[in-house]
Amino acid sequence: MVLAWAVFAGGVLQLALQLPALARIGMVPRPKPSFTDPGVRRILLLMGPAVLGVSVGQISLLINTIFASYLEDGSVSWLYYADG
Repeated sequence: MVLAWAVFAGGVLQLALQLPALARIGMVPRPKPSFTDPGVRRILLLMGPAVLGVSVGQISLLINTIFASYLEDGSVSWLYYADG
């Protein structure tokens, strides 16, 4: 838990050290809603099938693990070792 908070604090400190220099050169990032940009919409539409395709393997492994949990002892381990 301490390590997680230390990483978070380090990130905040790093951002705090960089913001003044970025402000001097006029490069402070300002988030704006970009979903109205046609390029962003196009990329999101192209990413949709890829996200679905990648998630199929994970969903299949989840369902197989549920089925294997009803079988004899060690079945989930066998499934895990076969997948890896």
